[in-house]
Amino acid sequence: MDSIMGLSSKDQAIRFLNGFWTEAGEKAEEIYKQHQKFLELDRLQYNALPEAKKAEEYTESKVLDEFWSHKFLESLGKTLTAMEFRAEFKKIDANNDKKMSIVEFLLYDYKQTPEELLKRKVGNMSPELLAALAAYDEVSVELKKLEKEKDRLRKESALPGVKGKTAAAQLAQLEQSELPPDVKKAIIKAESAVNRAQKKSAGGAGPTPGSTWWIQRDVEELKKYKPKPK
Repeated sequence: MDSIMGLSSKDQAIRFLNGFWTEAGEKAEEIYKQHQKFLELDRLQYNALPEAKKAEEYTESKVLDEFWSHKFLESLGKTLTAMEFRAEFKKIDANNDKKMSIVEFLLYDYKQTPEELLKRKVGNMSPELLAALAAYDEVSVELKKLEKEKDRLRKESALPGVKGKTAAAQLAQLEQSELPPDVKKAIIKAESAVNRAQKKSAGGAGPTPGSTWWIQRDVEELKKYKPKPK
């Protein structure tokens, strides 16, 4: 189980779906959105850290502490008193580290166990799926660079004087600009690779149905990436 919990939260969720596709495949979209909320709270958890404990740049922690775990459950409509939460959290926290990973939550939510997850063997990804993942990663790297530059300009735009005004103007231009041609091309490449992988796996019936579904969903999300209206 440690090897699974050492994965990124995204890969944990995918591993869960691959193992429990029969039980949870119909809820894949719900799990995808739960993962997005998990990442959102992980970022807030980082922002709330004292400056002395905060890394220079945000990196995913893979777990939420008890406070943010409670927030996560509340965001899903599970309103609990402090006492009720502590009782439920004991059921979620499989390794008793007082933190919650996404895979621990999913096992709890679908009434499964770590032992059962480990029994569910997952097949190898097809070459087509590996190509789709590589194409998606290529786009992700470029978009992360773009978002990092936006973050830098947001910080500089708060500065007084010419430097702040210049950064604000550059940020506005960047947010209203079309994606660079190479990024657009990479998105098309990723979409084509996903389509090939989906055909190869008979629409999600291959040895890694969760992986196939997730990469398709990720690419759909990429296609929504648009500049702000002018």
